Amino acid sequence: MTTPMLSGALEQRLAHCANLPTPPAVAVRLIELGRDPDVELGQLVEVIKLDPALSAKLLRIANSALYGGRRQARDLRQALFMLGMKAVLSLALSFTLVRALDREEGRDALDYTRFWRRSLLAGLFSQALGDQLRIKDGEELFLAGLLQDIGMLALDRALPDLYRGGRALQSRHDELVDFERVQLRVDHGDVAAWLLARWNLPERIVTAVAASHGRGGSDESAFSRCVGLSGVWADVWISAERETVLRAVADQTRATLALTPEQLSAAMGRVAEQILEVEELFEMPLTDPTLSDMIVEQAHEVLLIRNLQAIQESSGWRKTAESWRSRVEELEEQGRRDNLTGVFNRAHLDRILADEVERARVNDWPLTVAFADLDHFKRVNDTHGHQVGDRVLQSAARLLVTSTRSTDIIARYGGEEFVLLLPGCGQRAAAELGARIVSAFRSTAHHVGPQTEVMVTRSLGMATYGDGQDFESAEALLRAADRALYAAKLGGWDRSVVYGE
Repeated sequence: MTTPMLSGALEQRLAHCANLPTPPAVAVRLIELGRDPDVELGQLVEVIKLDPALSAKLLRIANSALYGGRRQARDLRQALFMLGMKAVLSLALSFTLVRALDREEGRDALDYTRFWRRSLLAGLFSQALGDQLRIKDGEELFLAGLLQDIGMLALDRALPDLYRGGRALQSRHDELVDFERVQLRVDHGDVAAWLLARWNLPERIVTAVAASHGRGGSDESAFSRCVGLSGVWADVWISAERETVLRAVADQTRATLALTPEQLSAAMGRVAEQILEVEELFEMPLTDPTLSDMIVEQAHEVLLIRNLQAIQESSGWRKTAESWRSRVEELEEQGRRDNLTGVFNRAHLDRILADEVERARVNDWPLTVAFADLDHFKRVNDTHGHQVGDRVLQSAARLLVTSTRSTDIIARYGGEEFVLLLPGCGQRAAAELGARIVSAFRSTAHHVGPQTEVMVTRSLGMATYGDGQDFESAEALLRAADRALYAAKLGGWDRSVVYGE
């Protein structure tokens, strides 16, 4: 674990400070158990039983709306089983640390009521933002958000004169951080991470706290980004200039976490729902419930306006992007099509044939490949010329399209030869389709000019993957269809032959 680099003098001052914040004995033991990969539930139960107030809180939270379990926990063991190991450790540490540190004698330099309001709100926002990103272990997010400012308590005790006049700065947290950096070359986030590392808290909590005030920017995890933004959102909640701050914080959050205005509104609503429960659990007032409702309504309005502005600003770019995307798709489609007949070309067939065979294998359905050749087509070109021959090819392609399903794939293989891919078509269905195509060509006159019609028949060779037939590759299946076509021609043209029959 990499701990923040403090100056030697500051680290010595903190390390030898007699009244530095320290976790109580129960918290220390819980941290030790949390670092043991083989810890058992029974061990946690025995430690937590030593603190009756903590036991009662965990039992209550297991049965609260925060977790909404279907069945009630009747004792501590059931509560711990319902909450899970990580949740129990994080929640227990939150309760014990807040209770212990809040009881320590404060100084006039800091507004401790504001400090704990901001800390608890930051914990709630850290977890709420993490929920929107579907980050697991939300209780660790709560603990990291809760403890990110604990360095202020340590500095207030180790350097009694540091925060003289600090109450005014507390309402402008960024200015407080800048003040600390000027005075100490570090901020209270660095000190908090140093302290939590000494307490042996989980590494990602220490890392997130170190990055929470912008000095640990190298850590780009979503966990750390949620913790870093949680304090800013807590300031929104307790700020007198809320509406102005809200716009800037919403934009910052959308850029950092890529959350939509709807997700941000949901996160704020979640915090509002939890405030009353958390106030009772931590025995600490956070805000007026009626004020919470007003803040959420105000946030919904501001976020809606920001969303509409973003939509308006991006509409021009969106239209341009859609135009380009449409053009790209059009060009890609042109690249897949045969210029003369409009059906797919040989290159596209080569690209998708193996995929269709693999899809048939995975889904256990048959796939028929058919070679379809116009009989004696050279006579058409020799008698009527190549322009008429091209019109016959175009008409023949249209007839193939109307004679097959919309899910079938038709490609011009070369000259007067076409290939059909028929997903889900077994041997029997293939034989019926082949006969239908042969009959359609036999009875169709191709109109190629004023009062000019050309009759041309078609021969088909078909091979089916599945239905008892197996082929080692897509190329082997294609060769089998080609052999069936050769058999159709040997049999007198104007017919369909299925490979294997």
